[in-house]
Amino acid sequence: MLLLLLLYSALVSNCPSSRALSLEIESTAAGGQFAKRTANRLSITSSLTSPGRFAMPSAALQSSPTCDWYVEKVDGEGNVGQHTSLALDNKGHPHISYYDATSGTLRYAWYTGTAWQVETVDTAGNVGQYTSLALDDLNHPHISYYDATSGTLRYAWYTGTAWQVETVDTAGNVGQYTSLALDDLDHPHISYFDVTSTALKHAWHDGATWWIEVVDNDGYVGEYSSLALDESGRPRISYLSGVSLGYAWHDGAAWQTEIVHEGAWMCEWGYDSSLALDSTGRPHVIYRGAFYCGAVSYAWHDGNAWQIEWVPTDFLGAVGNYASLVLDELDRPHIAFYQGSNDQDLKYGWRDETGWHIETVDSRGNVGYYTSIALDRDAHPHISYYDFTNGDLKYAHLLPPLLLYKRAIPANGLRNSDRLTYTLTISGPALDVYLWDPLPDAVFYISDSVTSTLSPLPVYSPTVKGIIWEGTLPTDTVVTISFQITPGITGTGSLSLSSPIVNTAWLTDTRHDRNVSSTIIVNGRRVYLPLILR
Repeated sequence: MLLLLLLYSALVSNCPSSRALSLEIESTAAGGQFAKRTANRLSITSSLTSPGRFAMPSAALQSSPTCDWYVEKVDGEGNVGQHTSLALDNKGHPHISYYDATSGTLRYAWYTGTAWQVETVDTAGNVGQYTSLALDDLNHPHISYYDATSGTLRYAWYTGTAWQVETVDTAGNVGQYTSLALDDLDHPHISYFDVTSTALKHAWHDGATWWIEVVDNDGYVGEYSSLALDESGRPRISYLSGVSLGYAWHDGAAWQTEIVHEGAWMCEWGYDSSLALDSTGRPHVIYRGAFYCGAVSYAWHDGNAWQIEWVPTDFLGAVGNYASLVLDELDRPHIAFYQGSNDQDLKYGWRDETGWHIETVDSRGNVGYYTSIALDRDAHPHISYYDFTNGDLKYAHLLPPLLLYKRAIPANGLRNSDRLTYTLTISGPALDVYLWDPLPDAVFYISDSVTSTLSPLPVYSPTVKGIIWEGTLPTDTVVTISFQITPGITGTGSLSLSSPIVNTAWLTDTRHDRNVSSTIIVNGRRVYLPLILR
């Protein structure tokens, strides 16, 4: 028989990730296996060409590794969740600042690894709109926001024991459209809009005091500001400059400004701008135009000039509202935005060498306002946003693929007195799982035959007559489990071929309520079984 080695990626191409997990699949049949891409799934099927008995290869059927969005309500007490800002800590746990419109307060939510915690940060007046969140080196939150009662820019930070709140700028009506970043010393920098002077401003703290400066006051400028710091700690800002998308940067001596995308009356460009710097320090901006002239657009500087393209969406008009941008390790853009018009959905998109890919994350109601996106270390997107229909703060993240592959040695030619070795290959980075591999009635488990890279070892349970394991899978490695069984027939029938042995193993993601399975047939004729999905 021929040995077919098939190398495939468990993360299919439309599962956005900068990392790929590769597994080697072995088949010992006359035909073989091939991987087939179907929608968001990768299916394993068989191609059998041998004459006569049509021996079926091992690991013939398994459900597909999928990239599933997990959506949950974080806070639903009153009308909450506008003006969200999201950051991930060093464990990949989400932290979200947002506005409580019912009480007019600044709220903060974070995930501990087991549950969400929610608290009120500031209650002094109508506060908490235009929030922007950043985490320092100790994972302590820092938040800039607008005080609508006094028309001032506010700043809050957590010391490790308590929240501290202060007013940064009181010169007129200031503090809308804030954007916050922390430098290498965890000192805050904030860009924001001065309504009174119709100007873009920048405030920063040097460790002792606040400094405030005007970045651009040439006309009505400064709304929809988005700030990032380069490797030298110098600020860069995208913003709406009159009717155009503007970009400002500090060269170490003074502020420089330019127009990225020229607009016109009734066809303005630069709303909902979101800025990110790539690995070379070059700016990338996601933004939208006015209703009558276009939708979400993407601009980036290639080192010589600005490049601009439309992001393909289903509709023009109310598309690209509340856009948020982040770049992955390969400097590829990932975006979240609200698609209004007919859909009223939360959308997610990413761009690779083939172009843009757009998908719906949440379509239950009118959802997707005030998006904020972040990537974890595996480049899986996390998005906070507002559910307008229910007045809730919601959070969605793309789950890592859950994969289970099973093989048998020997795959065919098993005699009644032989031992059969099953090997399970499992992947589900940092997922809490339950493995259940029940054995058919016609076989017997060989005592103490379980070996595995898991700790503690999986065990054989006589109660369920199968191999079981429950725990958290490793983050970076694929794990294997091997064990042995036998048909257990002695005497005159011991040298005969055993009857076909059909076995299905199940792997369940216990927190997110999804599962995959792998079915294997040993000594089988051609058999057709349904593909089992989640």
